[in-house]
Amino acid sequence: MIQSCFPGVDVNRLEKHIFRMFDKDGSGSIDFKEFMVILFIMTNGSAEDNLKQIFRIFDMDRDGRISREEMYRICRDLSYMISYVENPKGYHPDTLGNMAFMEMDTNHDGFVTMEEFVTACMKHKSVSTMLTLKVIDLFMPNDD
Repeated sequence: MIQSCFPGVDVNRLEKHIFRMFDKDGSGSIDFKEFMVILFIMTNGSAEDNLKQIFRIFDMDRDGRISREEMYRICRDLSYMISYVENPKGYHPDTLGNMAFMEMDTNHDGFVTMEEFVTACMKHKSVSTMLTLKVIDLFMPNDD
């Protein structure tokens, strides 16, 4: 499904991230209940509920926090979706990851918690919001 929305793009890395969001119990498979819960939240949940689900895409090792390296990996994997308008200075994905990390890690402990992630996005921090919107684009691609 992702490939049909983004033809000509290698979406293998993105599939792993999205799969992690749906595979809530970490079993390696997505059962119908997991699928329906996420689908319901992403279509009917509040902005905060949606951001909590999106946080799970960023939290690759499922430890409840995002490390700087996890942020870099997400930025690298989303980089093909970031336009010149969104990144006019042509920042490298790791630089964007560092910028987002600095926006989110408000207590400067070297990790971003779910609360810090949600707060940064809700406050419309520039890079944090842009990355989150890129993830949302995976679920609702533009029909251009």
